[in-house]
Amino acid sequence: MNAMANPMTLNDGFRCCLLVLVLAGCGGTGIVGEEMVDPALDAHLQAINQMVDRWIDNQEVVGTEYVIIQKGEIVLHEARGWRDREAERPMELNTIFQVRSMTKPVLATGVLLLVSEGLLDLEDRVSQHLLSFSSSPVTIRQLLTRTDGFTRTPFNAFNFPSLRDAVNELGRLGPDVQPGTVFSRDGTDSWTLGAIVQEVSEMKVEDFLQQRVLSAVGMTGDTYVELKENDTWRSRLSAVYQRSESGDFLLTWSTQRASPFKFFPASAGIYTTPLEYAKFLALWMNEGRIGSTQLIPQTLVDEALILEPLSIEQATPFGTTPYGMHWDLGPGVLQQGTGIASFGHPGADGTIGWVVPERELLILYFTQSRGGSTHFQFVEEVIRRLAQ
Repeated sequence: MNAMANPMTLNDGFRCCLLVLVLAGCGGTGIVGEEMVDPALDAHLQAINQMVDRWIDNQEVVGTEYVIIQKGEIVLHEARGWRDREAERPMELNTIFQVRSMTKPVLATGVLLLVSEGLLDLEDRVSQHLLSFSSSPVTIRQLLTRTDGFTRTPFNAFNFPSLRDAVNELGRLGPDVQPGTVFSRDGTDSWTLGAIVQEVSEMKVEDFLQQRVLSAVGMTGDTYVELKENDTWRSRLSAVYQRSESGDFLLTWSTQRASPFKFFPASAGIYTTPLEYAKFLALWMNEGRIGSTQLIPQTLVDEALILEPLSIEQATPFGTTPYGMHWDLGPGVLQQGTGIASFGHPGADGTIGWVVPERELLILYFTQSRGGSTHFQFVEEVIRRLAQ
């Protein structure tokens, strides 16, 4: 059996009614009438589809769902390859994915909400909120910019019964290097921020994020922060694969297995679809606004998207990718405070969401093919074709 692409072709999609996400103002959805095909745009989108087809044929990715939204209009939404190769289930539109580290910008948004409400300050020492950090000078700003001095990648939070217990141990151990001198993507910063959110909000961090961030942007249909044994939406989840040394993708997690998380780690843990996550990206593309409501003050949005200079010393698949406050900052950021050309965040299993504000462009490419690089390549190609 071959994994079939979604049956709606580009031309079918453009010559019928297009779904429009009102990302630039109203915060809802609507339908616009029949659109005329732009031949140049159509050619670019066809080329993008052909690129993904080659990846599937060459086994560079097991399966993927991707969405491109420009000026509030879905211009491309396709599914390719397998959702579950072993069960011969093809990828379908609105598959649910583990987005892993794409949880981090959602967490940062929750932190900024608490800052806007006066419950936190970016210059607060962590010790003001977590007693286990009483001997550490680490600040909330340093946690957000990942310059907190903790570089313990081998540290496993799931060796502890809860997020708070893991973070208490981090506080007891203290940072490995002087805070503010090294940039590190080890995840301990997000765990600590999650514990702070729990302490200040007096809620479980996942409940706070679901109620105050995800629900606020309209992610209420296909977004989850916990996977239970009997959840009916398990059948819509994608299996997870890992690239082996030989280059093959091997099954590492199937939808029949238990959750990969002992508890919500704050650095990961959200399950959602590309279209759902687009609603969150739209909040940031619109400078913290949902319709007429300013959820995050624009001053904090601007501050979160300022380059952390230490971040450009660490190479990523994008090259040397600048970092802000739990956001990767795209090409065009050359020095601190210059503003941004694009921003977004990947997830370890191969998902990515990206924003190009000046072109009102949202790019989402979701796969569960860990160890590949097609998600970064997809964003680069879309930006090259549609944003430059």
